[in-house]
Amino acid sequence: MDSKSAVLNLNESTLGSGDGQFDGPFGIAVGSGGNIYVVDTANHRVQVFNSSGVFQSAFGSSGSGNGQFIVPFGIAVDGGGNIYVADTNNNRVQVFNSSGVFQSTFGSFGTGNGEFENPYGIAVGSGGNIYVADTFNNRVQIFDSSGVFQSTFGSFGTGNGEFNGPYGIAVGSGGNIYVADTNNNRVQVFSQSQPPVSTPEPSGIIGLGILGGGLVVRRLAKRR
Repeated sequence: MDSKSAVLNLNESTLGSGDGQFDGPFGIAVGSGGNIYVVDTANHRVQVFNSSGVFQSAFGSSGSGNGQFIVPFGIAVDGGGNIYVADTNNNRVQVFNSSGVFQSTFGSFGTGNGEFENPYGIAVGSGGNIYVADTFNNRVQIFDSSGVFQSTFGSFGTGNGEFNGPYGIAVGSGGNIYVADTNNNRVQVFSQSQPPVSTPEPSGIIGLGILGGGLVVRRLAKRR
């Protein structure tokens, strides 16, 4: 498939709750084996497709127990095939193995270290660290591969290094961290140990992804 021009319609998907159907899908990630993982947000589940867009499996249901979701948004897959889901309205991250079997969870509601208020975006760096866009706390939190809190950066505002409702996050191969600073209508770029290195200004950004060394920006359409 030509990544520059081709469009893949997953299983000729339509609105619904059956296999291969969606209701408000938001997050998407691709595993090293080529499987496509889609957060089917309003159906409170993750669906898995092969590289041709053929439905393979699904996991999750509505609820707050292990393996259940309430309006999940973000998803990331690490090099070992582990799947990380930002379980947004449950204010936590859930971790699954490559078969979609629940492994662990971390986070709870709050403003302290390791706590979240509606986390939307999630990414995994090459070293295994997990980066979470803690959206309503206007910050990014960093965890190790076991879900143990490591550090945080950001606060509410419009200056460099400040956020207003960050939704999307991605980590490039060189280690730079890209944050969709949604309500400030910009992307902020951070190195591992430095302040923002640039702030391009497309508008209404809610999601980010890295593809082939480049930055892919997903926009929220402006209301007319």
